[in-house]
Amino acid sequence: MILGVFFFALAVQAATIHVPADQPTIQEGIDAAVHGDTVLVADGTYTGEGNRDLDFNGKAIEVISENGPVFTIIDCDGTASDHHRGFNFHNDETHMSILD
Repeated sequence: MILGVFFFALAVQAATIHVPADQPTIQEGIDAAVHGDTVLVADGTYTGEGNRDLDFNGKAIEVISENGPVFTIIDCDGTASDHHRGFNFHNDETHMSILD
């Protein structure tokens, strides 16, 4: 019985996914995450596909910058005719879906 409890505790432990060390883009980090995980984004400027129009896909995860917004920038590269946004919350995300 103790062995079963030990494995259950390991299974529910949240993971931290590092971008770009573990996943090359923020969206790939979000896609790899499961409920309760943290996607930790390193300092830098993130542009292009996979780093704009980001979607939590309804997951209860936390996406945070490693050292705050001064050091982690999402450049959407939008134009007047080609609009983009940083994040799009539209899949029944709740207060458990955190962007910091």
